[in-house]
Amino acid sequence: MKKLAVPIGSLSRDYGEKIRMEDALKYMETAYESGADIVELRIDSIADVDLEKLIFHSPLPVIVTNRVKSEGGNFEGSEWLRMLMLKEAVNLNANYVDLELNYLPENFEKKKSRLIVSYHNFNETPENLHEIYGKILNTNADIIKIAVKSNSEKDNERIIEMTRYSQKPIIGIGMGEIGKITRLNSINEIDYVSLPGQSNAPGQFNIDEVKKAFKFE
Repeated sequence: MKKLAVPIGSLSRDYGEKIRMEDALKYMETAYESGADIVELRIDSIADVDLEKLIFHSPLPVIVTNRVKSEGGNFEGSEWLRMLMLKEAVNLNANYVDLELNYLPENFEKKKSRLIVSYHNFNETPENLHEIYGKILNTNADIIKIAVKSNSEKDNERIIEMTRYSQKPIIGIGMGEIGKITRLNSINEIDYVSLPGQSNAPGQFNIDEVKKAFKFE
């Protein structure tokens, strides 16, 4: 059964500022109470982030993500520091760590963590979608994540078709209002959902809407 993940911290992209640690801890509790399966810790969008405290206090399994601006995030430090923080997540036994295909180091040691290797395109669904999929397939990813802007129903069809033939667990997302239907694709390993009353990204459903659609108990 697919898992529902609530991003913690990504709302800050809309306001140009980061959320506080105390708010991140509260959002994790709210996600748990709302019936989420996972929280995604967007540590690039949490001020004065204490990764060990977040992981230790999370009532749910965690995905640790540390995005640079070119990948839709807020991290502004050196790539060495960004990767050091992700390696710290692995050492703290984070359930999942998300690394972008374009920045994936060779022989990344994931230890007990499940590795999500992701690709993002905020403008279009590229013609070489299957080539991108193939590149991620050939990494040591446990889960393939491809999130691209959907500009037509044809784009939606291509994204969903890609998931049907995946040789690994996959998350295929068409970003934007046109791509909303791809977020309800039952093949997707994880659905990223917002908390009730919030919206993290255009086209993203809140957790109550998805639970109703799939009749989660």
